[in-house]
Parts: sequence; structure tokens; C-alpha cells
Amino acid sequence: MFKNLFLVLLLFNVSFANTGSTNEGGARFGQVNFDDLKKNQKTMIEILKEMLKVQKEQLITQNKILEVLKNEYDPTPETITLADGTTCLANSSAKCFKMPLTPTAKRIPVMGQWVSEPTKENAKEYLKWQAKYVQQITKSGKAFELAGVQWGKEASPLSSRGSTTSDNLGSDYSLDKKARIAKIETLKDDIMIYLFVGKNANLDLFSLTEYYEAFRLMENVELTIVFYNESSKKALEREAKKITSIKLLFKRANSMIVSEKLFDKHSIYTTPTMGLYQYPKDKYDGLLIGKVSTYQIMSKIYTFLEYEDLIGYGDVMTYDSWEDHGSDQIKKHYQHYYDYSSIKIDDINEEYKQGVKNEK
Repeated sequence: MFKNLFLVLLLFNVSFANTGSTNEGGARFGQVNFDDLKKNQKTMIEILKEMLKVQKEQLITQNKILEVLKNEYDPTPETITLADGTTCLANSSAKCFKMPLTPTAKRIPVMGQWVSEPTKENAKEYLKWQAKYVQQITKSGKAFELAGVQWGKEASPLSSRGSTTSDNLGSDYSLDKKARIAKIETLKDDIMIYLFVGKNANLDLFSLTEYYEAFRLMENVELTIVFYNESSKKALEREAKKITSIKLLFKRANSMIVSEKLFDKHSIYTTPTMGLYQYPKDKYDGLLIGKVSTYQIMSKIYTFLEYEDLIGYGDVMTYDSWEDHGSDQIKKHYQHYYDYSSIKIDDINEEYKQGVKNEK
């Protein structure tokens, strides 16, 4: 083919040369350079050879990919020989069972060997590998913890980093809890909490004390209690006269309404159910169902507001809470445990700050 192409080009250039046309340099316009033509012919052949080589390599790779896909999604039925010498298709019946391998087991041969042949020896080798794996995962987790302690917010803005073990979030005296509540209350004009009651009498009566304790602490957050019907409202109001926590919860609520329509609108299938409504977005989200702790109620509201980007991750860090608001806690601590009420923590804090100013 290339010889014929060469002859065509040659004849074309020769015929053009015979026209006698010349360019500005006086040379014939169609003058043929046989050396250049031979050189170009050789180059083109080499290029095509390179293309063919690449295509062959790609074909090999594609065949390998096809084999992997075929084995994974459309495997060729495997014929196996049973103990009695007969053959059958693998897993075509219980008699012809062969343990299938998951993709993970295929990627980890020591696991695949144990799954296929569950001998004690294979189990031992897999357990040894698993121990290495767990050790590596544990080490990775420790690295997160240590990096958070060493670099604080520089490493991670998440509020769980750099927490102190002495701050018990389940305690009313927790500075972290107080700081988070204060952060929630900065959004008091934009949010409202719905507490749905009246569908599950047993669970309502068992759970409402914790909701009172939570909203006693979050006193500036708007709370609306929604009853399923008038009957449930009357029943709970009657019992509230005997159960102080429920009575105080109803008193704490900003409003109490009866609305089966709201139950249907927000798919409330049992009670108590707590949800959060955002005024700017006209949007409701369910947060909790049933009996939960006081801390869980507060924490769920806080983490949801983080999720909605209304509170920044890392806005509340335990050590910051102690530095900014820990003075009263220190006074109570020394008074309670050491009967030492004369500690001048405010003066000490001022001395700390003065030292920093002097160093600068």
C-alpha cells in the first residue's frame, strides 16, 4: 500500500513540476525531493507500527478487565467433582454446594482460604492477619486522638477533639453543656421545638420528666407541645396535677395546641416525638422519639444545628469553656472537697493574663 502511495505522490509532483511554474526563489514549485519522500514514508510506517503496538497492549488490558467483570457479574458455571466421582455445576443444588467468595475474600487471599477451607490452620492464619489489621486500625484511631490533643483546633475543628475527661456532660454543672445551650439560644429567634404527645400513653408518662429537665435548662428556646387530640390533652393535664415534672413542663411550654393535622403532616407515628422547626426555611425535621436522657435531648438539638450549618463545628471546645467560664466551678470544687472557700480564682486568672501581656 505504501509503495503505491509513494508512486502516486511522485507522479503528482512530477506532473506539477512539468508546468514550469517557479516560486520567488526561482526553483520549480513542484520539484520532487526523493530523499524527503523516502524519509516521510519511513516515519509514517513507524507511527503506524507504534499505534498497532499500543492497541495490542490495550487489547490485553481490556481482556483482563473483561475477565474480571465476567467472573464477578456473569461467571462461567464451574463444574466440580463430588466425592462419589460424579460431576455437577457448583451451587446448582445443595448437594453440589461450594462456598462462594465475597469480593473482599477474593481480594484478601488469607480470608478466602479460611472461608473456602475452614480448617484450624487456616483459621489461625486468618486470625493472625486479623490481629494485624485491628492493630493498624487501632493505631490509626490513636493517631487521631493524639493529633487532636497536640494541635487542637489546628488539627480538627470538631468539638470532640481536645475534650477534658473531667467535664461530665451528663451533669448540670457541665461547662460544655452550658456553653452548648448558650450557643443554641443564640438561634432562639430562628427555631422552635415541637414536642408531640398523645399517641402512646405509657411512653409519654415514662418520658416527659427528661424533657422537662432539658427545657428547664434551655429556658430561652421556644417550645410548643402538640397533643394528638382533646382526649389525650385532658388526660395528661389531669395527671400533671399529680406529677410535678409534667406540670412544670406544661408550664414551661410557650404554647400547647391540639392538632391531628400536624401529626399527619410530619408523619408522627408514636409519642413523645421531638422535632425542630426553622422559621426562615419553613422546615421541620424530626429529631428524637421516646424516652431519652436530658443530655441526649440537648445534644441532639446541638448536633442537628451543626448539621444544618447554623452552628460551626468546633464553636464549643471544652478547654475554651473552662478558660472563659470556669471560675465559679473552681470555687465550688474547692469549697466542696477541701472546705477552702478563700481561693481567689479571679485574681489568679488576672495574674495569668498579666503574665501573657508582660511577655508580649
